[in-house]
Amino acid sequence: MRGIAALMVVFFHYFIDVHSSTLFLTLIKKIAVFGQTGVSLFFVLSGFLITRILLHSKEDNNYFKNFYARRSFRIFPLYFLFLILYFYVLPFLVEVNNNAPSWFYWVYLQNIAMTFNWDNNGPLHFWSLAVEEHFYLFWPLIVYFFDINKIFLNGIILIIISCLLRFYLADANYESFYFTFTRMDDLVLGTFLAILEKKNFLGLRSKKIFAYALVFLFILNLVPWFFIDLISHFWLQIFKYPLIASFYFALIGYLISDSESKTSTFFKFPWLRFSGKISYGLYVYHPVVFLLGAKYLYHSYVFIDFSLLVLFTFILSTLSFYIFENQFIKLKRYFE
Repeated sequence: MRGIAALMVVFFHYFIDVHSSTLFLTLIKKIAVFGQTGVSLFFVLSGFLITRILLHSKEDNNYFKNFYARRSFRIFPLYFLFLILYFYVLPFLVEVNNNAPSWFYWVYLQNIAMTFNWDNNGPLHFWSLAVEEHFYLFWPLIVYFFDINKIFLNGIILIIISCLLRFYLADANYESFYFTFTRMDDLVLGTFLAILEKKNFLGLRSKKIFAYALVFLFILNLVPWFFIDLISHFWLQIFKYPLIASFYFALIGYLISDSESKTSTFFKFPWLRFSGKISYGLYVYHPVVFLLGAKYLYHSYVFIDFSLLVLFTFILSTLSFYIFENQFIKLKRYFE
């Protein structure tokens, strides 16, 4: 699932900027817009997996130390390596805007700067990494200090706060796409899956419920996406994120409920599992690979260029994982 989420974002970022010279490319661009929801899939997955870890380790003496150490070894090395490359190496290869302040990115505040239109400079796609990092700061506290029912209640409160904040920001003409507490409902829906698993609800008996929900939410998402201008409709701006995240909530719930189904088997394909393993690198590196490709590789053959750039992104992400990231991942064993 992580592999698919990464590939969706890659697909979106490439084709959204392609000039639609044919009807076929116009259709591809329309489909590519769905790729942006790959971030919501990432968030729902993170909410599920992180809460799952926290619930299972809640009674450990080193609960906080182990969690934050393991997250740091996985997230920080590649994050800060890429920032160094972006700010100090990339300008020698392509022209980038480096006049605006970049300190927001070094302290995970870039998404707040982007929300309120503060002058900033850095890799724009890193906004989602800031949202996840903010979630890591406070959610372990909620899991630790509350029982499972109150964790669920806190999640409901966060979803309500997210909707209210989106209403306020939209009314004030601010973009709510990047802000931590207007995207928190995506992550919270993932935490509900971990709670359902803890209560032994995710099994064959829940398969039909998730299947019906999946079909209903698919139709509910599809209709406005193709037939309504999302940007011009105020209320859709407020509720579209939990609507999209709910679809991924139902999809993941369905796959977990029947892990031996034919649908689940598709997600076990080795190339998808491998894409999931290197998905962090795929997400981090692909915009810069596309930027370099636009300058040094560009031809008039859109799909050939896309295939070559994706291949190069996979190669770079694979090398990064095994040569660099994995050296830090191995350190996680000291914080089991």
